[in-house]
Amino acid sequence: MGVPHLLSHLQPYAEPKRLAGDAVIDGPGLAYHIYYICLKNKPWAKNGLEAIPTYDEIGATTIAWLNGLVLSGVNIKQVCFDGFLPPSKFNTRLERLRMQTLKLITYHSSHQSPCRPPVNARSLISRNLYCGGTFHPKLINIPPPPFLVPSVIDAIRACATFQESTITVPGEADLYCARILKHGGGIVFTGDSDLLVHDLGSKGEVCFFNDIQFDHVPNFLRASTYHMHSIASRLQLPDNDGMHSLAYQLVCDKHATLPQLLLLARKRTAIQSDPAGYNLYLSEYVSLPSPLPGPKPKPKSKQDLQERLLGALHRLDPRISEFVLQFPSLAVAAGQDAPNVPQVESPNVFLPFLLDCPARTNAWEMSTSTRLLAYGLMNLVVPEIERRSTLYEHRRLLTESMGREWQLPTLSELNIACSSLANMLDTLQRALPSFSAQNFWLAVAVYQDVEWSSGMEKHSVAKNAAKQISRWEQLLGASDTEYDWDMIQFLAQVHGCYYTFRMLKQIMGIVFAHDTSTAMPKDLCVLYGLMKDLPTLDGTSSVLQRASDVKSREMDRMVFAVDKMLGIVPSSAIKDMGPSKKKRKKSAAPVGTTITKRAGNNPFALLGSE
Repeated sequence: MGVPHLLSHLQPYAEPKRLAGDAVIDGPGLAYHIYYICLKNKPWAKNGLEAIPTYDEIGATTIAWLNGLVLSGVNIKQVCFDGFLPPSKFNTRLERLRMQTLKLITYHSSHQSPCRPPVNARSLISRNLYCGGTFHPKLINIPPPPFLVPSVIDAIRACATFQESTITVPGEADLYCARILKHGGGIVFTGDSDLLVHDLGSKGEVCFFNDIQFDHVPNFLRASTYHMHSIASRLQLPDNDGMHSLAYQLVCDKHATLPQLLLLARKRTAIQSDPAGYNLYLSEYVSLPSPLPGPKPKPKSKQDLQERLLGALHRLDPRISEFVLQFPSLAVAAGQDAPNVPQVESPNVFLPFLLDCPARTNAWEMSTSTRLLAYGLMNLVVPEIERRSTLYEHRRLLTESMGREWQLPTLSELNIACSSLANMLDTLQRALPSFSAQNFWLAVAVYQDVEWSSGMEKHSVAKNAAKQISRWEQLLGASDTEYDWDMIQFLAQVHGCYYTFRMLKQIMGIVFAHDTSTAMPKDLCVLYGLMKDLPTLDGTSSVLQRASDVKSREMDRMVFAVDKMLGIVPSSAIKDMGPSKKKRKKSAAPVGTTITKRAGNNPFALLGSE
């Protein structure tokens, strides 16, 4: 994002200074900056997949970086994360998804063996937290870890020093960062040159992550900062348009020199020649209104309800918030300006981009029914006029597509799905009573894979992974051991399963924060209780580390328990489980929510017959 070349033109006007005083942070930009810092700590990695940091490494590096700011004298007022993207960004999001898909396909085609297991991986916090060191371009030949941003949010919210400063805002983070600076002054830390164009008020400054350096002698951080009000004055830009005039002139004439641009910007040449184009451009930088006074006092029960709902909305992961705030009543409850809340016929959900095998069924597929249950719960908390019967999910993308359309469950289907899913989790917990929380949720992913593959008459990648883990133990970590793409596919399915339950849990939090006790499915509280130990992202580790932490005996127990639950004819030993021809016993009834041989776009269509 940002205005191309604007930063390079303005660099001579930046002023070096010690970093101190009030500040806000562009959260998504921070997450990617932390990711790149972690990559600098991976000189041993052969490729991007091996270099992917664990989520606990990402979290620890985030807190270390923030602590460095505090020690320098910075007061972090807010870390803002995107919670809603306007419809105007829809095509941008599709293009980003297409580029991620192409990058993964290219990686897959050039790596017959995707990577080595992380037996020698180190999860150390980089010493180069502030503008030090580089990484090889080969380490970004694959998309970043799928849950990068929520892992940073988890880490900040788990830290007592910063947890109250973190918020998922009901819009784009840069708009809210700009509003805070406009009304209170301070510095915004970002990687996005768009913030050079926003109205930051007379005391707002911009500092880019890559410009921060540690000064060892006085022991504080320094950087070049951009005081935009002063720069616009020094450049003699028009009072009414300011930096907008220069930025739009640059959009219209990318190859002009700065003197040429300034001459035209002062005359408002581009603005006058295309006022409609300028207004469209300007719409992305319109300042948010200052926060309105609080509503008139209401009965305490109503106040508590509003505060609970607002708190739940502000704690959502960005991708989950993007879905939830497509319902106008919840967008208003989260703080969006009511007249500007868009109306949508069918919500769009952009799922995090999983690092799976592009030659196989997308790794989100196995957990679809659980996500549809989560999506369907939203109809319990919105007015009838806002209830939706369909939505579009966006996963991989190669050609132009509006996404995969899914029908949402009806109220009666929600009841059955809650009961069925709770029954599956409870049965699996009883079958594996000694498992840790991490391994139990891994077993849930095994269940979803085996159930789906059995129903679709495909081989189970979970069972192939079990065989591979057993072979690794027999080889005692031989140096030539490598993952195959079946293992990568399985690990992506594990992450898809885990994050689907995270979505369900967060949306349940919205339901419980909303006063809908009469409409709530009877087993919803039971299901929520069974999910109380769902790990945070640092407990799920990285796309690779999860498999190297699991023992073959544990995987064998998972597969055996799942086969027994699903009524699949057991084999004599795990080693005999190949690309499976083992079928479900005809008399067996499924325990989970996914449906065998499901047809169409409604996996709930057969629930009533179970």
